Amino acid sequence: MINAAMRRFGRGRVALALPLVGLVVFWVLVILGAYFELTVQYGGTYYNHPVRQQNAFHVATYLWLVGLGVLGLGSVTARRLTHSGGENRLENAVRGFSLVSVFVTLIVAAIWGISLFLSNFARNWYYGPGSAPRPDELMRVINVYAPIVLDAALIVFVILWSFVGLKDDSDEEVQND
Repeated sequence: MINAAMRRFGRGRVALALPLVGLVVFWVLVILGAYFELTVQYGGTYYNHPVRQQNAFHVATYLWLVGLGVLGLGSVTARRLTHSGGENRLENAVRGFSLVSVFVTLIVAAIWGISLFLSNFARNWYYGPGSAPRPDELMRVINVYAPIVLDAALIVFVILWSFVGLKDDSDEEVQND
């Protein structure tokens, strides 16, 4: 599909569109995640503050993760498309833009993973009368730890696929016979 688009529009334009499409998909999924997070039911209260139940599946977490994955995949694909090519000014500019987009993906994914962990690390649970039910440990694994592991895998994938295995012509060693 990318090859057909490159034949029709050119490699530079397709490489420019990939991170932009990734950003738009990421933005839409974050907005959808915020909407679905409004439907999460809150349990009891602790000093008149609602205590979030962990027994509900948080769709927003996985929507963020899918959005980051699409952004990372688009950024890395654009970087690979324009890395060895330097045919025109558009491809040279897109090479820099895709590198910035890769860094944005890595920074956002790292901050999101850390914030996901810290926001669920020291939660104040109240188990008194009229409180929320005890959290289910399986839902805690699904809502917190699995997304953190998937986020770390995404970060490693983006780093490896965007920086490892790319060769420049200047990287080749000149062999004198």
